[in-house]
Amino acid sequence: MTGKNSFPGTFLPVKLTDTAIALDSEFSASYLGRGGVYFTMGRYDEALRDLNRSLDLNPSLKDAYITRGNLYTKLAELTNDINIKMNI
Repeated sequence: MTGKNSFPGTFLPVKLTDTAIALDSEFSASYLGRGGVYFTMGRYDEALRDLNRSLDLNPSLKDAYITRGNLYTKLAELTNDINIKMNI
């Protein structure tokens, strides 16, 4: 199961990427990694923030574009599901 409540406490991969960012705040792959973890956890706002930061640091980081595209797709699916349930 994924989503905010699926991971109690602070999830180890988040702690690890937090440490990597603390050591080098200009290393784009750390933001990409944490963004991917947040995406998996359903923490979409935080995921988008980190993915955008990774692209600010390294605009040629194709995996960040792919992950961000997947995130936008997921958000569109969730919006569509809500609209269907609300009969909009």
